[in-house]
Amino acid sequence: MMKSNQPVPLILALDKLSQEDFTLPLLKQQVERLQKWLEQSFKEGVTAAELIAVRSNYLDKLL
Repeated sequence: MMKSNQPVPLILALDKLSQEDFTLPLLKQQVERLQKWLEQSFKEGVTAAELIAVRSNYLDKLL
């Protein structure tokens, strides 16, 4: 099992955001950062199963 050398993109401290701060552009930005990280990690040899698990966990926390 290979690990990416890059840290998973930080998830915003969602508990510190007001409802007004929680916007579609913010969510899009976070998903774009995750997508770029996933792509780079895959190119570095991280398995699809690992990346799927990270993506699932990340989106669960984000949403």
